[in-house]
Amino acid sequence: MPGPYGAVAIVLHSHIPYVLGHDQLEEEWLFEAVAESYLPLLQGFRGLIAQNIAPQVTLGLTPVLLEQLADPRFAPRFVSYLERKTWAAWDDQRTFTARNEAELARVAGLWASYYQHTGRFFQHELAADIIGGFRQLQTTAGVEMLTSAASHAYLPLLGTDAAVQAQIALGVACSEHHFGTLAQGCWLPECGYRP
Repeated sequence: MPGPYGAVAIVLHSHIPYVLGHDQLEEEWLFEAVAESYLPLLQGFRGLIAQNIAPQVTLGLTPVLLEQLADPRFAPRFVSYLERKTWAAWDDQRTFTARNEAELARVAGLWASYYQHTGRFFQHELAADIIGGFRQLQTTAGVEMLTSAASHAYLPLLGTDAAVQAQIALGVACSEHHFGTLAQGCWLPECGYRP
């Protein structure tokens, strides 16, 4: 029940087009989002839970994103990405140190440490299973999960109601497959609907 001032709902939506298996540049969109958004989010939620604070949040992960994270090619390629980023940051630190650019060397060192820590978290604490990390939050901390249309299609532009229904049905099935339960709701791609 909302208090005298109302209530706030924090709803986070996440989608990355299907880039796994494409060129390295496109794959890095996915890897960067995982390293710099999804894993820090999981770490932050776990930190709250460790302080006995339940994260009151709703999180939408699209079927396209879930399928990439579940793909057996994802984990080894992501680990390789983290290793490349770590070595590049260490190399930058050496270069900046040689140029007497202490502040830039310090920042490069921070990035190297960040990517190393992220790799350890991914491989050891999550057992290379990001979806499992979110599933655990759903079951133990009450984080609500949303699904979306199967291909993240802009639903008002689909030609038939049957196509819209199929997109939603497949999105629901994908979410249920990965999380073991029905999603609490559905995020409409690009917030698009037709009356």
